[in-house]
Amino acid sequence: MQELLEQRRIEAAPPVEGVRVYHLTAAYPRLNRDGKGADRINRYYRALSAGYARRVDRSWRGPEGRRMRREGEDFSPRGFAMDSRVTLSDRHLFGLVRQRETPPAGPARQALFADCFDLKTGTPLGFDEVFVRPQAARETALRTIVQQLEQRARLPGSRLHRRAAKIAQRQFDRQCFWRDERGRFVFYYAPGLLADADVGPMQFVMPAAFGEKYYGAP
Repeated sequence: MQELLEQRRIEAAPPVEGVRVYHLTAAYPRLNRDGKGADRINRYYRALSAGYARRVDRSWRGPEGRRMRREGEDFSPRGFAMDSRVTLSDRHLFGLVRQRETPPAGPARQALFADCFDLKTGTPLGFDEVFVRPQAARETALRTIVQQLEQRARLPGSRLHRRAAKIAQRQFDRQCFWRDERGRFVFYYAPGLLADADVGPMQFVMPAAFGEKYYGAP
C-alpha cells in the first residue's frame, strides 16, 4: 500500500535585508487516491507544512531575525526542517511528523507530532478509537515503557532523569503514538521529560504482540 503515498516538499532560504538568516525544508505526505478521506488528509498535511513555514518566517523576520541581521555575515543561518513518516493499514493512516531546529552552535532541538486518520472519512482518531480494550492497552504500554526505561538506566552514560519511570507513568500522553513501517506501535515523550533535553524525544517500541492483541485493523 505504500505506493499510494508520495512526498511533497517546500524549501525556503529567503534573504532578509540582504542577509540569509535561516533555511527551511518541509516535506509532507500526499495520498495518491481519490475520495473524501484522502482529500481531507492531504489538506491537513499541506496546511501543516505551509503553517510551519509561515511560523518560521514570521519568527525570523521578528526580534531574533533583526538581532541576527545586525550581526552581519559573521554567523551561520539557522536550519529548520520538517519531515514525516507515514504508514497505512487497511483502514487507517498513521503519521509521525518531526520538526527540527539546528542552531549555528549547540545541539539541535526536535519535536514529534503523531496522527492517526480513518482512511475512508479522513477523521482524526484517538487512542480509544484505535485500540480495542484501551485501558488494558494503556496499562500494557506503560509496563513496557517502564521495563525499557529500567534497561536503559543500567546502560553506561545513561542520561535519564532519576525518577524517569515515575514521570513516564504520570506524563503518559495517549496521543503520542504511531505505527511504524514494521507494524509495531511506538510511544514517545517530549524532549526533557525523561532525560536531558538534548537527548531529544524518547521513543519506546512495543513488541509485535501488543498490536496483535489490541489493534483491530490489519
